[in-house]
Amino acid sequence: RVDVVRPSVAELLGPPGESSAAVADRVAKARAISALRGFRCNAEMPLQALRGFAPFSPAAQRIIESLLKRGLLTARGMDRIRRVALTIQDLAQPPGQAELGLDAVMQAVELRRGANSAYEVAR
Repeated sequence: RVDVVRPSVAELLGPPGESSAAVADRVAKARAISALRGFRCNAEMPLQALRGFAPFSPAAQRIIESLLKRGLLTARGMDRIRRVALTIQDLAQPPGQAELGLDAVMQAVELRRGANSAYEVAR
C-alpha cells in the first residue's frame, strides 16, 4: 500500500526523473541476483528459502520484534516485509550482503504500513 500525493506544478514541469531504461536495468540486475539464489524473482521464493537467504540484521530484528509485540504486525506481514526488503536491497546494491539491513526493512515497513509507521516503530 502506497499513498500517492498529487505532485506540484513545479515537480511536473521540473527535470525528468529516472528513465524507464535505467529502471529496467536495475530490475534486470535484481532478477539476476535472485536467479543466483535459484529463483526467477524473490516473489517466487518459498518461505523457508526466503528466511534462509534473508535473515534480519540485529537492528532490523529489533524493529520487527517491536512491531510484532505491539500487535502492529502479523507473522504473515513479517514475511512479506522480509520479501520486499530483500528486493529493495537487491535493487540498491550488488549481491552478497548476508543480512537485511535496517534501511531496507524500514522502507518495506513504510510500504506495508504507511508513512506513519516510522513514528509507530520509534514509540
